[in-house]
Amino acid sequence: MGAREEAVRAAVAQKLRTLRAGRGWSLDVLARRSGVSKGMLVQVEQGTSNPSLATLVRLADAFGISVTELVDSGAVEGVRRIPRDETVLLWSDGAGSRAEFLVGYDRGEHVELWRWELAPGASYRSHAHLSGTREIVHLTAGRMVLVVAGERHELHPGDSVLYPGDRDHTLHNPGGDPAHLTMVVIAPAGPAGGT
Repeated sequence: MGAREEAVRAAVAQKLRTLRAGRGWSLDVLARRSGVSKGMLVQVEQGTSNPSLATLVRLADAFGISVTELVDSGAVEGVRRIPRDETVLLWSDGAGSRAEFLVGYDRGEHVELWRWELAPGASYRSHAHLSGTREIVHLTAGRMVLVVAGERHELHPGDSVLYPGDRDHTLHNPGGDPAHLTMVVIAPAGPAGGT
């Protein structure tokens, strides 16, 4: 594990403890609100587990914040450069598919930039995010099928799509080559008091 991944794991552990304490939530309450098991929550808060992307999204949604706020290990004003070797791998499937969190921004809206690679035949299913969340995908290579709330959209290299991220959605590579895409997630600021 690289230094950036360790920093992110520590930041998530600290942020989760702080958020939960600030809301006065027990582990049971957070487990119920997020759909993440109490055992996993303990591991994440202790920094002994690398939570999956799905777990991070569920936790962020439970608190009404973005994944950026949950994984960011420190805010920097002005220009913020993230070298290629410091991006954070937040999802992989063992077949070559991967999702790297590149950079995020939180000022009113939460904005996240991602680089994805889906291996041939791979799929990633996401539950609906916070109400009002939008996602933009630009396919740079390969083929991809996006399914949003049961509606299927096929993309080819060079195609872009804007869709509601607050509905269940799936990214699928039906082709024989890896699909490479860039994703931007735009979420409204969460309520100050939580959900």
